[in-house]
Amino acid sequence: MTTQQLRPVVHIVRRLGRSGGMERYVWELIHGLTEAGLQVAVICEVLETTPDPAIQVYQVQVGQRPKRWQQMLSFRHQVSELLASDPIFADAIIHSHERSLRHHVTTFHGPLILSSMVDRIFAGISRRLQAWREMECTEVMSAGVGYVLPVSKWSKKQLRQRYPERDSSQFIVAWPGVHGFVAERSYTPGKDTGRTHRFVFVGKEWRRKGLKRASQIVHTYREMFQVDASLDIYGTQSSDLPISIRKCPWVFIHGWKASVPYEQYDALIHPARQEPFGMIVAEARQVGLPVLCSDQVGAIGLEFEGVVNCPLAKSARHWATELWHLRHSERARQPEVKWTWRDLVDLHINSVYRNYSTPT
Repeated sequence: MTTQQLRPVVHIVRRLGRSGGMERYVWELIHGLTEAGLQVAVICEVLETTPDPAIQVYQVQVGQRPKRWQQMLSFRHQVSELLASDPIFADAIIHSHERSLRHHVTTFHGPLILSSMVDRIFAGISRRLQAWREMECTEVMSAGVGYVLPVSKWSKKQLRQRYPERDSSQFIVAWPGVHGFVAERSYTPGKDTGRTHRFVFVGKEWRRKGLKRASQIVHTYREMFQVDASLDIYGTQSSDLPISIRKCPWVFIHGWKASVPYEQYDALIHPARQEPFGMIVAEARQVGLPVLCSDQVGAIGLEFEGVVNCPLAKSARHWATELWHLRHSERARQPEVKWTWRDLVDLHINSVYRNYSTPT
C-alpha cells in the first residue's frame, strides 16, 4: 500500500506554529507526512504560521473563558462538534495532541496530571486538577483510541503505570526529532585559557525545568573551580524570574528566541523535575554541545554519548563536579543525531497509520 492509499489524517492542536516544543513537533510531523504523500488536515484554535498550502486548516473559535482548563474544555467541545458536523472527517484518522474527546491516536507530550506531591495533596478540592485529570483519562482511555504515543520511554513507563488497563502494545514511543544532519560547532571551548566558562539554560516553564537548580550549580561551579562562569537563559522573560536571578551579575537573560545559538556555549544545564522528552537536549547534541541534565529527562533514553544525567537529590557540588568533567570531555563535544523528523514520519506511517487502512 502506498502512502497515497492511506486514509486522510486530521491533527488536532490548539496552536499551529513553531513557538513551543509540542507545536514544533506537530509542525514538523504534518509537513513530513505531506511530503510523503499523505492527505493531511489540522484543526486548531490559533494559526501562528501558515503551513504548506497542501495542508487544510480548520479553525475553531478562541475560547474566552478565564482559566486554561476551561479554555481546553471549550476547545475540545468545539472540535467534537466540528468533527461530527462535516462528513469529510468520517473516513479520516483523527490524531490528537490535546485533551480531545474524539480521536483514534493521541500523542502524549506533557507530564501526567497529579504527578507531583503538591498536586496530589490538593486534587480532592481543586476543580482545576479534577478537570485536567478527567480530560487526561478521556484522552488516553476512550474506546476509540487505538494508539497512545508517548514522546519517550520515561513517559511511556509513567503512562503504563497510570493506565494498566490499556494494552501495552498500544503504547508506541514517538520521539521528537531533529533534522537529519550533524551541524559542526564554530566555537570550541579552550582549556585553561582564562576564557569565561559559558553555560546555557533553555525553557519557558523555568520552575519545572529547574532554573533555580541550574543557577545554584553555576554558583557552586564558580566557587569550587575559581573561574568566571556565566549562565545564559533563553525562553522566559526577565520579569517572570525571581529577583535573585535577575540581579545576578553573571546571569544573562535573552527571553524567547526562534533559535538558540548553542554553538556559543560550553554546556547545556537542564536539571528538570519532570521532562517527558526535552527537545533542547537533542538540539544541543546535534551541534556537539555537552548536556548536564537530571535523570527525569526523557531524552536520556536515546543514550547520547555527550549527555550526563544526575539524580536531583545529589548536591550542587556533585552537579558542579560533573559539569567540570563534561566541559573538559573531548567525546562530549562530538556532534550526534540519534532520531530525526524523517524517522518520526516513517514511524507514524508504518507503525500507526497503516493499521487504519480500512474504515473503522
